[in-house]
Amino acid sequence: MAALMTAFAALWLAGMLAAVWLMPMSAPAPWAREAASAVCAAAAVLSTVPAWTYLARYGRERRRGL
Repeated sequence: MAALMTAFAALWLAGMLAAVWLMPMSAPAPWAREAASAVCAAAAVLSTVPAWTYLARYGRERRRGL
């Protein structure tokens, strides 16, 4: 499940970055593309953290026999 979420997040990030960089922006705000890209990248990375945390905890408990 964690690998599936990571693949989905990667696809979502690719689509969002393409949309952000192809969207017309005004000239007075040249930093807007970089800021939007950073927010999208952070969201993609942080969205997979719960799944990987659960997987790590499940594997640890499974090895201990709990």
